[in-house]
Amino acid sequence: MKKNLKRSKPKNKKIYVYLGGPITGIRYERANTWRQFIKAVVPKWIVVVSPMRHENPLARGRLGIIERLSRDQLLRYQKRITSCCRNDVKKCDIIFINLLEAEKKDKKNKGTERVSIGSVGEIFWADILGKIIIVTMKKNSIHDHIMTREIPDVVTPSLKKGIDLIIKIAKRLRKQKSK
Repeated sequence: MKKNLKRSKPKNKKIYVYLGGPITGIRYERANTWRQFIKAVVPKWIVVVSPMRHENPLARGRLGIIERLSRDQLLRYQKRITSCCRNDVKKCDIIFINLLEAEKKDKKNKGTERVSIGSVGEIFWADILGKIIIVTMKKNSIHDHIMTREIPDVVTPSLKKGIDLIIKIAKRLRKQKSK
C-alpha cells in the first residue's frame, strides 16, 4: 500500500542583495573592496550579487581607471553591462546602493566628480519593480537629490549602518519566505 506523502518544495531561504554603486572614474580595487567586505561579513544565507563579478578586463583590474577604456572596449561591454545590471536588480530581494565611494579620494586625491548614472538608474529600476532599496550617501554629496533621498526605503550616511540594515531586513524577508 502506497502512502500518500505530500511532497513540499524546499523553500529558498536565501536572500539576494544587489550591491550597486559608482564604478566609472574609480579604480577597480576601490570599487570592489567594499563589495568584498560586505560579502565577508553578512551571513552565508545572504547572497551578494556584484556587478563587478564577471571575468573580463575590468574585473582583472588590467585597465586601471575604468573610464579610460577605448571606445571599442566600451561598446563591447555597454549592452552586456546594462542588461546584466537590470537583470540582477530584477532577481534580487534587496538593492543596496553605496554612494559613499564617489566622495572618497584616493592616494592621488582623486575621486569621481560626477554622478553615477548607472547607480541612479538601478535605484529607478528597483523602485518600479517594488524592491527594498537601501542607499548609503552623505548629505550634500554629489548624489544628494530629491530622487536619491525619496525613492529609497532607507538612506544612511554610513556603510556599517547600511550593512546592519541589510542583515535586519534580510532576516525579516527570510522569515516571510519560510512561512
